[in-house]
Amino acid sequence: MASAPKKKKAAEAEAVVQKSAIEIAIENFSAAKDSMMSKLAPMLSNLFARKTMSPMKFTLPQNILVVGAGGTGGWFAPKIAKIVSDALNKRIVEHQVNVVFIDADNVEMKNLRRQNFVQPDVGRNKAEVIATRYNHSVTNQNMRMSFIAAYMVDKSYPIPEEKADQFVYIENVMANCKKESYLVINLIDNMASRKAIHKFCYNNGVDVIDVANNDYNGQLNYAAYKSGLGHIGSFFAVYPDAAKDNDMIVLENCADADVQATEQLFNANDMAATILGTFLANALADGVIPHHHVSFCTGSNMSITANHSFMAHNDVTTAPAEYLEATGATISGYDQLVKSF
Repeated sequence: MASAPKKKKAAEAEAVVQKSAIEIAIENFSAAKDSMMSKLAPMLSNLFARKTMSPMKFTLPQNILVVGAGGTGGWFAPKIAKIVSDALNKRIVEHQVNVVFIDADNVEMKNLRRQNFVQPDVGRNKAEVIATRYNHSVTNQNMRMSFIAAYMVDKSYPIPEEKADQFVYIENVMANCKKESYLVINLIDNMASRKAIHKFCYNNGVDVIDVANNDYNGQLNYAAYKSGLGHIGSFFAVYPDAAKDNDMIVLENCADADVQATEQLFNANDMAATILGTFLANALADGVIPHHHVSFCTGSNMSITANHSFMAHNDVTTAPAEYLEATGATISGYDQLVKSF
């Protein structure tokens, strides 16, 4: 039997190998993406070439998983209740819609400084509070808001045995996963969970919207895994170096961040929720995803920028050879990147 020091050294060596694999994958994908963009730029600027392309189509799936019910999730809850109810009432959407908030954190007094909670909520689970509260804002019987009081991870995540009841596997949450039946909205910022979510959704063709912010800045990224376009707009396609991080879930409530935060963090969280709500409302109204990346800044330099046009070739069989070559290498590079998680 190997001694403890030997086991530790073996684990450290394995970590180095894994890190190297991620770094190699990032380097390969970044090079392929840069090459793709340089080759596609002339095509996208050509009016006749653009006529063969159009924004990616969007339809609201039956199940929406909102991962994270704190800083941004709490402010997003009333927005999605109104947006989806309105779409159902106008018959833009004609099927049952289930919105599930997922978070294990409980509300603390310190959270009241910037999150969408009130004093009677203290001590209760965040996901339960907002799902229960804003389910009363739903105005169509075909929409339902519910919650899972747990952190969502995949089966490779090292769950502490004494905290097992605080976790749920994404494999179990989406056990009957079909491409058209789920959308994941990821509002958490620890990279281990983000990578687990993206790896599962990439392998199962489930689209992911990531929204994140710091005190002043934030961004939204759309990963079109269902359409095979994750290499264009996903969080890791736009920020591949972020895959080097592997910070784990903090099992204590993040309330201390509320105390130490600048006065702008509330604005950034609320802005992030507003950007997400606007993005979803526009996608529902227009039936397309026009952009896969939206960035914003609060404070004295307030701005919102939607960029990276989300254009897909209408008929890939008639696409130019340079288009297929450029995108093919990038798709392969992104596949390598996700497999390195």
